[in-house]
Parts: sequence; C-alpha cells; structure tokens
Amino acid sequence: MDNNLSTQEWVKRAYKKLKGNVYFDKTQLPLIDQIVSFEHDNLEKKLGQVAQALEQIDVWEDYIEDITSKIDALVYPKKLRSWPENQVIFNVDNEPIEMEKAQYFIDLPVGGHLLGTLWVLTVGAQLDNRNDPDNLLMYEHSYGNRLRKSLYNADSEDITYSPYLFEPYFSQYESWRDTALSYAKDRLNNKQDALILTLDLRSFFYGVHIPKENFDDIFETASVKIELPTWGKRVHDFVYRVLEVYSQKVRNTNVDSELPLSKRVFLPIGFLPSNILSNWILTPFDEAISRRINPVYYGRYVDDVIIVDKVEKNSPLRKRAQGKSTDSSKLTAQDVIAYYFCSCSATEEMPDVCKQIQLFLPLELDKMTPSQKKVFQRNQEKCKLESCKHESCDKYTCVGYRINPAVLLQGSTSTEKPEIQIQNDKVKVFYFREGATRALLDCFHTQIAQNASEFRFLPDMDYILGKNDYSEIFKLQNDETLNKLRGVTGVSLDKFSLSKFLGKYRKAGGMIRDKKESAFDRDLLAILNKRTLIENYTLWERILEIMIVNDRLENYEKLIKKIIDAINDYEVPPELVNSYKNQSRHALILNLHVAVCRTAALYWGPKIDHVLENIQVTANKVFENEALLFQTDLLTEKRIQYCRSRMVNKYILPLPIGWLKDNVFTQKDKNINLCHLESFLANVDWTWTLDNYVYFPYMVTPQEIAYALACKNIATGEEIDSPDIQWKNIRELYLLYNFCISDNTSKTSECKDVDVQVIHNRAKSCYAISVDTPAAKKIKVAVGNARLYENDFKLALTGTPNRSYERYQQVYKLLKEALEAYVDLLVLPENFLPWEWVPDISRLCANNQMALITGVEHILSSKVEEKQQQVYNLTAVILPYRKDVHKFAHIVYHQKVHFSPEEKRKIKGYRLKPLPGNEYQLFQWKDLWFSVYCCFELASIAERALFQSFADLTVAVEWNRDVPYFSSIMESLCRDLHCYCIQANSSDFGDSRVMSPTKTDLRDVIKTKGGLNHTILADEIDIDALREYQRKEYELQRDDHRFKPTPPNFEPSIPEHKQNGTLWNHLRKTLLYQELKKYRDDTSKMENVKAHFIFTNDELEDIIARMPQTLDELKKIAGFGEVKCQKYGNAIVQIVRKYI
Repeated sequence: MDNNLSTQEWVKRAYKKLKGNVYFDKTQLPLIDQIVSFEHDNLEKKLGQVAQALEQIDVWEDYIEDITSKIDALVYPKKLRSWPENQVIFNVDNEPIEMEKAQYFIDLPVGGHLLGTLWVLTVGAQLDNRNDPDNLLMYEHSYGNRLRKSLYNADSEDITYSPYLFEPYFSQYESWRDTALSYAKDRLNNKQDALILTLDLRSFFYGVHIPKENFDDIFETASVKIELPTWGKRVHDFVYRVLEVYSQKVRNTNVDSELPLSKRVFLPIGFLPSNILSNWILTPFDEAISRRINPVYYGRYVDDVIIVDKVEKNSPLRKRAQGKSTDSSKLTAQDVIAYYFCSCSATEEMPDVCKQIQLFLPLELDKMTPSQKKVFQRNQEKCKLESCKHESCDKYTCVGYRINPAVLLQGSTSTEKPEIQIQNDKVKVFYFREGATRALLDCFHTQIAQNASEFRFLPDMDYILGKNDYSEIFKLQNDETLNKLRGVTGVSLDKFSLSKFLGKYRKAGGMIRDKKESAFDRDLLAILNKRTLIENYTLWERILEIMIVNDRLENYEKLIKKIIDAINDYEVPPELVNSYKNQSRHALILNLHVAVCRTAALYWGPKIDHVLENIQVTANKVFENEALLFQTDLLTEKRIQYCRSRMVNKYILPLPIGWLKDNVFTQKDKNINLCHLESFLANVDWTWTLDNYVYFPYMVTPQEIAYALACKNIATGEEIDSPDIQWKNIRELYLLYNFCISDNTSKTSECKDVDVQVIHNRAKSCYAISVDTPAAKKIKVAVGNARLYENDFKLALTGTPNRSYERYQQVYKLLKEALEAYVDLLVLPENFLPWEWVPDISRLCANNQMALITGVEHILSSKVEEKQQQVYNLTAVILPYRKDVHKFAHIVYHQKVHFSPEEKRKIKGYRLKPLPGNEYQLFQWKDLWFSVYCCFELASIAERALFQSFADLTVAVEWNRDVPYFSSIMESLCRDLHCYCIQANSSDFGDSRVMSPTKTDLRDVIKTKGGLNHTILADEIDIDALREYQRKEYELQRDDHRFKPTPPNFEPSIPEHKQNGTLWNHLRKTLLYQELKKYRDDTSKMENVKAHFIFTNDELEDIIARMPQTLDELKKIAGFGEVKCQKYGNAIVQIVRKYI
C-alpha cells in the first residue's frame, strides 16, 4: 500500500471502483441513479469535499453526521406468497401479488458509499489479502466476495486505476463448486465412499452480530500488517456507525416474526464493507471446520457451504448408508450434521476452545420462528403416532440448527449473540458408494459443462426465433412420469433460466434485424404477467433494453405500463413491514425510474419523447407523489446525465458514448437509436479531441478502441490508419480512459503487449506486428466452409445490408464449431462478416482466446453532399491476448490493396468508388509468423512474396470464381515461400484448404468444396517441425521427407532466430539499422557531404549495440562529440527511442 498517494487521489480511485462495482450490479439501480446525480454537478468539487472531510477533523464530524442522518432501508420482495394449489392449471397467473419475505437494502448517500469503499481499499484489503499466503487472515477456500488479487499494483504498491474491486461472481462460484466435485471424484477413484454435504445459512446478513470491541480488533489487526492512512481509523469508526444506524432502521421497519432481529448489529445489504465483513465473521467457523473435522474439502461461497469427505469403512455413516446400523434406520441429513457438527471428538492438536464447544446447536424452542415451531410440533406428533423405536426422537423432531455463537465470538464479552441458522430445507447430502454408478456425479459435471459452455458461444436463437419455443424458461412440476399429462401439478417461470434467456436474446437481438423479432417481443409481453414482473424486478432494465435495441417503442411503452400496474397491485402485509402502503412500493418505483432512464438514454427524438409523455400520464394516475420521478423534463435531464457519466450499458452500444455530438440530446426532428451503428455514426463528432474524463465504470478495451477508430476512418472517407498510427492512438486512448495517463510515452507496463514496426525497403508499405502471447510449437487451424451470396453484396452496396436471423445462425454455427474444437486460429472467406457484428465477434474471440481472420462485408463511407461515397473491403485480423486478469484482442483491419476488375465494375455501377489500401502486414502471434492477403492481391507476384523466409503461414481470404488460377497461385506460393498456406473461399466455388510445403500427394492437409451446411474443418500445422527443417542445408533436407527443399534465396538464419526466440529483436535491430542508414543518407544528400561525415558504419553499429536514449548516452559512443551531438543527436535519439 502506497501512503504517498494524496487523500484526493485515494478518493478519486475509490470513486472509480465504487462506480465500477455498482455498474455491473443489477440489484443496485437506485445507487446507480444516485451516482449519476452525484457526478452531474461539479464532480471534482464533491470529491474534494470528501478529501477535505477526511483530512480535517472539524469538517469530518459534520460530514458524517449529515450522511448517517440520511440512512434508510429500501424494502424489496425477496419472495412472493404462494397460494394453495388448484386442480385447475391456468396458462395465466391471476393470483394476488403479495410479499412473503422482505429484503432490506441500505439507502445511503454516495459519500457514505465512497467512505465504505475507502475502508475496503485500506482495512478490508488487509483482511482479504491473498497475496501473502503465509499470513492469511481469511480462509483459503472462501470464494465469495473476494477482492481482486490485482487490486494493488505489484510494482508501485498503489491502488490500480482499474474500476474493478471484487473477483467476478461467476468464476468464483465455478471454482467453489467445481473443486468440490473434483475432490469427490478423486475419492471414488481411490475406491472410497464419498459424501457431499451442502448447507445454506438462513438470513445470514441479518443473523450476524458484530460487537464494537470485535470490530475495533479488526483495525488493530490491519494496522499491524501495514501502515494505514492517517484517516483510516476515522473511516473504520464510520463504517461501524453505518452498521448501527442501518440495523436500527431495519428493526424499526421489520415486524416479520419469521425474521427476529433482537438488538444485533448486523450487515447492511448493498454496502461494500459487508462483503469483506461477511467472510471475516465466518472465518472462526471456517477454521473450526478445517481443524476439527478436517474434511477432504471444505469450501464456502458467502453463506453457502460445501463439504466433501471420504467415508471410512468403520464409520457409523457408512453403516447407516448400508442399512447395518443397530436400529436399522436409514441415513438422514440429520445424521450427517450430527456426526460432523454436533460432537466434541477433538484431536490433541486442536486449540482448547475447539475441544470445549461444538459447532452446531439444535434449535431450542425459544429460538424458533412461528413456522419452525409448527414443523417441530408436527414432527413430535408424528413421532408419537409411530411409537418411535429409536433411542431418541430428538433428531427427528429437530427442525434446524444454529452455529454455536461461542465459535463466532471467541473471547467476546457481548451479551448479544449472533443467530445464524441452517436452513433445513436447503440441506442436501449426496452419498456416493465406491463401485456403484457415478451417474449422478457425471450428470453434475455434464450439466455444469453445458451451462458454462453456453457463455462461450454466441447465443443460439434457433428455439426462440426459429421455432418460437420458450420452454427453456419454464419449469414443469410433475409427480408422475414425464409423458403423463395428469402428472403435471403446475407450471412456473424459472428465474435463473429467464435471466439467462433474456441475456442471450439481448446480445443476439442487437445483431439481428428480422421480422421474426416482432413476434418474439409480443410473446415476451404475454409471458411476463404482473406476478412474474414483480418476482423478477431486477430484470426490468434488461427487458426494456431488448425493446429499445429492437426499435419496438410501442412494446416498450406497454411493458412499462404493465410494470406500473403490477406495482399498483403489489401488496405488502402489515405483519411483515411496518410501513405505509406507498412506502412499501417505493423501492420498486425507484427501480422502474432507473430502468426507464437508463434504457431511454439509448434512444433520442420525437418517438421516445411521445412514449415518455404517455408514461408520465399513467404514472400520475397511479403513483401520486412519486409520479414526479416520471415527469418528462426530469427523465430527459436524467437520460443526459446517464450518457455523460457513461452509466448506460456499453455492451449494446457500437461506439463509445462520449463520442456523441451534444445536439443529440435536444433532437426534435429525427429519431436516433444509439444501439444501431448507422444511427450512432450519423451523430458522432469526428472532430473530437481528448477530454480528461477518466471515471469510466468499466475497462475500455483495445479492441473497442480499434473498432471506433476504424469507424472514424470510414465515416470520414479516409484510408484505414496504418498499424503504427492505429496502435499509437489505441494506446493513447486506453491509457487515458483506464489509467488517467495522458502521456503516450509513459513507461507504464500497461498496454505493452503489442509492438508495431515499419519494415523498410519493400515494394509496398509493410509493417511487422507482434502480439505478446505464449509460444506454441503446433497451431490448431480451421477453415470455414461457408457460402457467400451475391445478393448480400448488392444489399451492402445499396446501404441495406442483410442482418437476418438466418445469416446470424450461419455465423453462430461456424464459431460454435471452432470453439468446441478448441481451434487456435479460424479463417473465414472474404466479405463474410457484417461490419456491425465485428465488436461482438472480437469480444467473443478475446474471451475464448481464439484468433480469427475473416473478410468483412463491403462498407460504405458516410454520405457527404457532392462527394462520391467510397467502398471499403477489409479483412479483420483478430489476435487475442491476456493482460493480467483481462482478455483483450489486437485487431488490424487490412484494407484491400487491389480490387478485382469485376469487383470494381460492380461498385462503380452503383456510383460508388472503391478505396484501396497500400499496406501489407506480417504478424507474430503465439510465435507464429504469418501474412494475410485478400483475394486479388495474390495476383501480384512481387507482393505475395514480400515476406519470404519470415512467414510460417500465408493466409488468403477469397471470394473467387477463378478457382484453377488461384489454386495454381496458392500451390506455387506454398513452395516458393516454403510455408503453410490457408485459403478460405466461398463454398459454392470451393478450394478452401490448408496446405503444407511438401510433396503433391501430401500437400493438402484439408481441402473442401460445396455442401449446404456451414461447417469448419480443422487440423494442426507443425510450426516447430517446419523451422527445424528450414534450418538445414539441402544435403540434410534431402534425407528428411516431411517437406520439400527450401527455394533459392531462402534465409536459414531466420528460422534459427525463430527457434531461439530472437527474431523480433533481430528484426527490430535490422529495422533500426535501416532507418538510421536512411537518415544518414538523406542528411548527407541534404548537406551535400559524404555519408560517413554524419556517422561511420562502426558508429552506426555502436548506436545499435548501446541504444542511447539521451544525448548524454550518445556522447559516450566514440566519434560523437559535442558538435556532432548538437547537430545530429536529437534526431538519432528520437529514432532509437522508437525501437526501445
């Protein structure tokens, strides 16, 4: 931790992390709205006020008093009441919408959340520190709510500028669950019985109690580890005040007898310190389980517990599982809990406290809620009626357990105790007998793999748009065989499946423009009845986004009105919440307000204005005082604030929201859907200059910036930026947006994973591009067998491109097959991928670390009066890489250098002008060196041989009818350059293939033509074997029959450099040599002197060897005195710096 940071800098970085954390949390919409308002009016001044309060004690007390006086609780429905089953099963739900369980989120000003985030970054970071494995303060296998390991910069030890605070939910959850299953499988492999026990802690956040003395101990512990900022103790005390005030507010509001709160100080839901404290509170419990039980595996995800253990042959559990116990009773979950948690069989190595207390206590009658007492009484009656033969009926009448408070509050003098109970109905025990079927365990693994794989691919829309089948989101309750209709007892909407379903559709819906989508929107409105809408209030924004993306404003309006009606029908019984009727709905109304603001911010113009006016009318009729939240003037102002604070959903926008013209927000004569590329492009200010906005709540990735810069080139009718200029601009924007670094020459380690060099002395402009990735000796490549259609070409040139569902399915299928085959590099034909889909596809490639080379459908420049529109033919080269925990992709858009005569004819026939490029690129990725050509470019003998000796692979994307001619070119190129070749052509013309520079009958590794279905063909190319062969002279090559001999002028030192990992440095020095020599020659001609007067060859070699970056360093080289350095030194140093 760097205490050299100013307080102001601490506050700024904390604000960015708070904002980033909230941005992705769909349960925190009201806080999102608060942050947007907080940022609206002089953000820097407000952050300065926080810093001032931290530094000045007299200001501090007034500041936190103001914050704590505004703390309240927002009441949401955790569960709706279920009504008695009816023999009549309806396809609509007309049951009353009534709360059964409440959830209390903290309502706290942004300043309070900011102070809470500072606590997380200081005290909390010391509790959660996993970078010091010898001094862990929390349990190793506690997975939920863990801070990112990259929270602090490893070199400078200061807080990173990254907006991310906690590890991603899904990856942590996967680790927790998958580790347990792996351990269970290992036990079975070792021929042992295995047991998996899962537990859920009931109302955990409300059940904890944190005495002040224990909370003070936290600060002392953290202070011992590291010197905290001077204001650290004040922030620590503030956090406890928040806990106290929130606990009292909830006590005043809650009257639910099923949620007794006593006088405990518990954890606020929605307050970031609670994430850290929840793990800290359970750490003694974690340690007790590890030391006392010592299971094979114990893992915890917040309040969910998994234990995996082997079952010894003499264990009483095994005897019960086999039906061999003394009372012949079967194994129950209570047996397992009692065995593990309710005995005091401790080993000698355990601390005394573990020998004296047991972990779980059966619930006593005075600790039971009314519903638990009813269950207890029923169990007692049942036991009496059955004349219980067991030694005791206790475990059969036990309705639950609670964690022994003495375990959690060791040494505490507090009279108030935590009340953390185990939910009996959520206790599950899985017993796996050695030698018996593993079907259940295998089923778990299969189901998990299926769920995980769904997120790897583009969404499969076949069932939704192809078949109108929504069965995946419904659960059918059935008490007989699956085929018997009479066995159906009910139908319900599965919340997780609905969320996943909507996420998939929103992602795909932005890519598709198809009439089938209108049917989906209608179906969605029918599926979402009022009860379902209240149960899934966290999904309102996602559903509304779908309507905006699809341009269905009439359905957008209908859905909002339906939600308003649902809120009006929603009831909160007075025996649950002590609140007035309208207050009980306040939280849901706030959520709807935010969902409307955030989604309507994506659409501007008279159509959305009219919709919002209608919503205002409806809200005025229903919401009374809170109807003010839906006044059109307020909504318009808030929508602008959402855009300017970058708090709209970036994943459905084609370009950065900050690039918009300001007049978009006052548009009255045209409709602008910012989710559509053509609409967004028409409203971008292309003359923008860098602003200093740095509070992005997400990472702005290099691939997003690359796409935006290419869009700028196209919109203004310019050539695509050369790779060196492109990378310079990407790096500049990436460092500014994400790290507040405005100096592109900064020595930060960020954005150093790509290197671009100009290659001189070639027939065309050439660039070498290196992407830092682990080297591979073999590369798994695939070629797409896909058909291109002439009509799609015509539609693109007439400005109405094909974005149909059928075209989407073709792309989906090819990418899915490639990902399932774990392909390293996929090659698709020329003109294959729509330009609008590139951002989604590049994100997919980055996330899966799969490279893609694909032709992009012809793109038109923007229409400008009296200027002919230009046509671009691009090939996207998408090369993924990892940067710390992030997955990025470097994308180069190769602009076709030579349009074919027929291609030119058709483009000019539409009064358009083809715009050729003038550059070729040599790529290094995974230590594979390759070049890329687009179809007719291969007809140039000189240009297809530009990278002889350097290229391991030459890739050609084509849409080519003249198969014999291009087949001959590729076959000779394969031999002449002595490299692998990949050719991807439209499947109706064929000749898509992968070739090796070997004898004719073995040359085609893959070759294909035709077929109605789109598919891929994959194989491996052995790069290491090729290089090993190329290093040999002919005398040894003739004895090695894997390849044909290398051609004349092939340079064997280059594959040697590749195998030694030195080629990039060799190339850089060669390029530096060439540039310095060119400077010398140009300068000597200009000054009309001999070249050696500038510097000699020996001096040139010394410059390359020593790489001087300053004039003082240059002066240390023999021959460079004061006069020469003054005259030529700055120019020489500037050239050298480009190659550092």
